[in-house]
Amino acid sequence: MALTRSNEFDTGTVLTETKIEGEFDNIYNNALSLISPLTGALDTGATGQIVFPATQTASAGANTLDDYEEGTWTPTLTFATPGNLSVAYTTRVGRYTKIGRLVTLTFTIVTSTFTHTTASGNLQTTGIPFTAATMSGHLFSGVVGWGGITKASYTQVIPMIDSNTAIIIFPAAGSGQSVSNVSAGDVPTGGTIQLYGTISYNEV
Repeated sequence: MALTRSNEFDTGTVLTETKIEGEFDNIYNNALSLISPLTGALDTGATGQIVFPATQTASAGANTLDDYEEGTWTPTLTFATPGNLSVAYTTRVGRYTKIGRLVTLTFTIVTSTFTHTTASGNLQTTGIPFTAATMSGHLFSGVVGWGGITKASYTQVIPMIDSNTAIIIFPAAGSGQSVSNVSAGDVPTGGTIQLYGTISYNEV
């Protein structure tokens, strides 16, 4: 339906405004509000919010933002072969933000009980909310504060997610040392493990 109104900035001029199913209304007197019942809402008025649907409507367009999420996840400390590993936590917190395909995780892990005699393989944190994308020759890494790791001659530990996995591992490095993953032998039974980290990666 066609509407007419006087232009407030140029008296005497009549403008024609097309109103389409209530999508654009009172555009000259109010903040712009664009609403789509299928894919969410863009509101640049008083709320200043961009709303995405609860279930992502994925797009193959490289320049299309199709998702935003915030949430929590539960980090679980384990080994590639857990054996008789027993873990109790003082603190166990994980949060994530997902913008399109980019996921940023934060986590805090502090153990009160950490015992094992038959565990083996890499130290791992499982429970991350999205599997990493398959990217040949690429590893996703972040930063971590740590305690309870006794890998001799190594002074730096980082969190890392391999291509097409949903597991964080912890490579270590030191002056004159080759990079080597933290494993069961580097995390003594009966110790207290502390990991405070953040890592970003692309999801599948």
